[in-house]
Amino acid sequence: MTRPADLPGTGWGTNPGRRTALSSAQWGTGWVEGQPLTAKDLNDPLGQLSDWIEYLQTSSPTDGVWTVINSGTTYGTLGYSTTSGTWLTLTSANGRSGLQIEAGSATAAHVVRQTMTPGASPTWTLAYDPAGADVIMLKVGSLGMIGPTAVASASTGIRYGYPGSSKQASAHYYDPCLGGFTPVRPTGVNGIGPVYECAGSPEYWNAANASAVSTFDVVFRHRLLLTSPTGQLSGYPVFTGLSATFSGTANDLTARIWSRNRSTGTDTAITGAITGSSPSVSVSTAATPATHDYFIELKAAGMTPSSVTSDGIRAIIVTMEWQALVPTM
Repeated sequence: MTRPADLPGTGWGTNPGRRTALSSAQWGTGWVEGQPLTAKDLNDPLGQLSDWIEYLQTSSPTDGVWTVINSGTTYGTLGYSTTSGTWLTLTSANGRSGLQIEAGSATAAHVVRQTMTPGASPTWTLAYDPAGADVIMLKVGSLGMIGPTAVASASTGIRYGYPGSSKQASAHYYDPCLGGFTPVRPTGVNGIGPVYECAGSPEYWNAANASAVSTFDVVFRHRLLLTSPTGQLSGYPVFTGLSATFSGTANDLTARIWSRNRSTGTDTAITGAITGSSPSVSVSTAATPATHDYFIELKAAGMTPSSVTSDGIRAIIVTMEWQALVPTM
């Protein structure tokens, strides 16, 4: 059915004094045969009906609008919007169909349109918000999940779910008793160097100096593998903290995160040291894996021969904020 023409004006009999309001009883019985009617009596029911038609015709955006976005021969999106800029659209683009729920400014609407031309294949076009967001097939609110998207960019990284600057916080767990921590042999020390043992329930890792004659710093390191795609310039993860569980508070065992500049070989501390009496630390340091390596260092300084640390360590947790790639190390 072809859409009827819009009603002229804003409703029937809207001028002041042109309607006589009917009672609910009158609306229930209606007009009876032979009942005389004035123009104002007839204007009221006709006016109220036309008011409702006008309301549905314009679909007041204050309460929200369901609309099919059509323009000439362009079709494709069914959407519900409000003046606050909240959109719910059923749409399709790039061979994918999906549900998009979006909360934002009134001008930040993602609209996908399909152009139909007789005798030609349909084409899809995307109108995106001023911030330059890409095709989003599912977006749940301004504070919820945005995804799934995978937009590759040399300047912003490979976004796996957040096309803007939002980041996903994650915690990465390391336990020295599960392996992966290797000793750093002290310079000038011959024979047996740093070793470790795991004991107790649950097991705690303890550093040890296995030399019978030399005093030195017992150091173990674990490499953190941060992916660095070729050409990525930004969007790298941010170190936000380091914590662990210690078996005591003697503070003869420390842990911290370091970075190493691959060009110069210079080591720089990313976090402060955590100890048995201070088992956590917060930071905000962006990683640059294209030029630096990162590692967790466990250290017992100046250990005497054949000694074992009084403190043990387990459940080391590195916290990160990710905005590109899958959060894994």
